[in-house]
Amino acid sequence: MILLDTSIYIEFLKDASIEKLLEELSQKIFIQSCDPIEEEIHDASEFLRKTDRRNQAEDLKLIYNKIRQGTIKNSPRIIKLAEDYQKAVDLSRKKHKDMENDFLIVASASVAGIKNILTFNRKTMASQEIVKVYDIVNPKNNYRTPKFLTTREALSLFLKSL
Repeated sequence: MILLDTSIYIEFLKDASIEKLLEELSQKIFIQSCDPIEEEIHDASEFLRKTDRRNQAEDLKLIYNKIRQGTIKNSPRIIKLAEDYQKAVDLSRKKHKDMENDFLIVASASVAGIKNILTFNRKTMASQEIVKVYDIVNPKNNYRTPKFLTTREALSLFLKSL
């Protein structure tokens, strides 16, 4: 199983060649989503509609629904783990709010036992500083930290390994 972050679907809108990689991935491995990603996809689609980019809004929804094969629902364990990440990170209040969904996404993957997260969100969710926090918090809660695939090259290598 792999979890695809919202950033991957957004990148698809900018670079249609990613669709081929995502389709190939979905044929080889179970692709998960989670509640925060579903909300972000909905919000991005609504934003695109309101800014007269209806075709992009539809494309975003289509690729999301075509690729994902399951959705992890928020649970008390996921919410608590995300809160533990927040407590362990030394960030401003605004930055904490900006990362709330990132923490929920990683907590969803950790609790569900997903080994890999594909994200192009390297500055926050998958930054070295934040990954160290996951590596400290997760073992205390008996979870493993997923591996982050953060580039197109990493995705291609992952696909070859399947």
